[in-house]
Amino acid sequence: MPRSRAFLCFALLLSVFCSSASADEKNTTGKKAADQPIQALLVTGGCCHDYDRQKLILTRGISARANVRWTVVHQGGKTTDTPIPLYNDPDWADGFDIVIHNECFSNVKDLEFVDRILHPHKDGTPAILIHCAMHCYRVKDDRWFKFVGLQSPGHGPHYSYSAENLKPDHPIMDGFGPMFVAPKGELYHSVKVFDTATPLAQANRQSDGMPQVCVWTNDYQGTKVFGCTMGHYNETMTEPKYLDMMTKGLLWAVGRDIEKHFTATTEAQDEAIKALAGAEVKRTASSNVLAGNCCGDANLAFGKPVTSKTEQDRNFRKHLTDGRLDTRWCANGSQVNEWVTVDLEEPQDVAAIRLHWERRTDIAYRYKVEASPDNENWTVVVDESQNKKKGGLRPHKIDAKGVRYLKTTFLGADRNLWGSLWEFEASAGELPEISDVVPSEGPSAIASDVKTPEGFVTTLFGSPPEVNYPVCLTAAATGEVFVGVDEQGSLGKEPGRGKVLRCIDTDGDGVADQTNTFAKMDHPRGLIYDNGSLWVLHPPYLSVFRDTDGDGTSDESEVLIEGISTEEVNRRGADHTTNGIRMGIDGWIY
Repeated sequence: MPRSRAFLCFALLLSVFCSSASADEKNTTGKKAADQPIQALLVTGGCCHDYDRQKLILTRGISARANVRWTVVHQGGKTTDTPIPLYNDPDWADGFDIVIHNECFSNVKDLEFVDRILHPHKDGTPAILIHCAMHCYRVKDDRWFKFVGLQSPGHGPHYSYSAENLKPDHPIMDGFGPMFVAPKGELYHSVKVFDTATPLAQANRQSDGMPQVCVWTNDYQGTKVFGCTMGHYNETMTEPKYLDMMTKGLLWAVGRDIEKHFTATTEAQDEAIKALAGAEVKRTASSNVLAGNCCGDANLAFGKPVTSKTEQDRNFRKHLTDGRLDTRWCANGSQVNEWVTVDLEEPQDVAAIRLHWERRTDIAYRYKVEASPDNENWTVVVDESQNKKKGGLRPHKIDAKGVRYLKTTFLGADRNLWGSLWEFEASAGELPEISDVVPSEGPSAIASDVKTPEGFVTTLFGSPPEVNYPVCLTAAATGEVFVGVDEQGSLGKEPGRGKVLRCIDTDGDGVADQTNTFAKMDHPRGLIYDNGSLWVLHPPYLSVFRDTDGDGTSDESEVLIEGISTEEVNRRGADHTTNGIRMGIDGWIY
């Protein structure tokens, strides 16, 4: 055989061998990926719904049925017109297998902002749309509705209705039954169903009996979208058939085999999820809550509308008059002349007010309080612009007759603190005695000592006893935070006291509620996480730890380099050796 032909045969054989190996490798990778948890992002917030509980119902209800790892972003308060900060990042959906939109921002109409929301979905990130997500982002064209698959301008009255299963053979609707009764409902009117959408269920409108699509799928430029207008009330969302359908819709959207990856729940699990419909919502601060309102029936400000120059995300203006001492209004920076105004809604004769500034004992706040009958003409009734007396609980007797508006202006404080009030009270007579409840010096107070640039919000993500002796950390795109812990401090040399914790916020309240040990090693002093691998600098070693089965714990490790240190690690502990690693844009670790 000529040499050239022999070489050609060898080259072809090599090519076939490499192609086969590559295919096998892809099949192995695909199988491994199919066994990994689904990384899901739940976006929630906005007007008119109990999103505090619904995020618990959805995350816990779906995770009871499928292997899903959640990141929850709850932003926007109770407004309809807030362009939430999440979508300001053009890469907001990076790292997620699917996005669940359960939000209500109908009056956000900025085209560029809406395009940023749609961009990852155009690029192939699947989506689930729940209830009011159909009403969001009503810009001057139908770009949002094309993503949704149908257009819904409004809804009918609140009543229980029945949804008819149009496609019982569809994998999402298997087990839904011929009819599903929403125990409480708000049927959305579907005025247009796009050609890309496939209706799966419909319910008849109460006024005229016309069928309205309420469950469907949509092909959005090749991306799978699952939608459901049911879900206004928690009682509907906690129904087992509803959560079965939602879970199957999620599995369908990400391309998982529903028969293989869906797990039926037990009766006990269903009852536990149903209990979430009216469950007490966990707060990030300690529950120093005054029963009823602060001043009993005499508090003229309780529950009244509030306006302000600015507000900090999570520390909203509405908290100023909610009667609680574990929620507060805070300005969005340390700048002075930040104001907050209470509208008493009708003219009142006010004889006394009481302000609950954030720091109760160790800070002198400077401020003034003005009164107005019309929100235009103001009279100063309290002038503490030169105050040097420390203390946050500040009562004042005033004589303000026929006033409707009371405005507090923050003029500064010790330590460059921000304007921040737990509560504002007003009374027509003497201020009643209140128990000396001191707002929490726990997580919220600790976080408040950390000052961040404008536009950022500080929360205490992890704290003792779950997270002790932190020395380094890194975060994953999935929302997991890895914290290196060294219990022997800076000079200890006793082995077996180091580890890396994996912390997750599963319900979107800004606090880690799931913490486990990811890996153990001595002296963790630097972390980098990427795509299932955690590189750890623990002098004198650089090692990589991998979670190959997606259970949140390392089951494979490898020492990459030895000798990254000096003898000080054996003499004085790891603080006096090599600390910190970083991955450069070139893929090298420095």
